[in-house]
Amino acid sequence: MKVGSGKPITELNGSLKNNGSKVGEKKAGVKGAGEPGKTDSVQISTESRKAARLREVLDSHPDIREEKVTALKKEVDEGTYKVDSNKVADKVIREALVESALKGE
Repeated sequence: MKVGSGKPITELNGSLKNNGSKVGEKKAGVKGAGEPGKTDSVQISTESRKAARLREVLDSHPDIREEKVTALKKEVDEGTYKVDSNKVADKVIREALVESALKGE
């Protein structure tokens, strides 16, 4: 079985065609792109602008509220931190109900 043409690679590279363009030459993928006087434009929906603004607001706030963490650490260290079991149970039930509703159960 014979593989290849036997020609050196340099000869093969010279004979390759790239849609009529020279190797390394770039062609625009859009008709009219790169022509003088032609411009591209993008329109962003209202929802996208709102989402971007929301992301900016969220990014400007810290993920961790240091003052709350510090206060809780102090209570734990001093042995004064108390867990309200009713609040914990209420949150667990609420989250389970929301998750169940989202799954359609």
